[in-house]
Amino acid sequence: MPRESIKLDDGCTFEGDTALDIVEQMRARAVFHPGRDVRDYIEACVRRGLLENVNGDTDAALAVSFITELRRNGMAR
Repeated sequence: MPRESIKLDDGCTFEGDTALDIVEQMRARAVFHPGRDVRDYIEACVRRGLLENVNGDTDAALAVSFITELRRNGMAR
């Protein structure tokens, strides 16, 4: 299985086996709000107005939605 990667518009690159791995790395490096867990981190990003259409019933689905929205909004590639 190929590893996934994302490059944020600030130049930071994250790689992982899954979207959840990538978002966990992003959360761990976050200065503004590392959060208790991935869901808390993503919800904090949404509350800050960074993204709007992020949803998912599981952390894995939420991570996929988060990365999709980052890319759709031009914040990552």
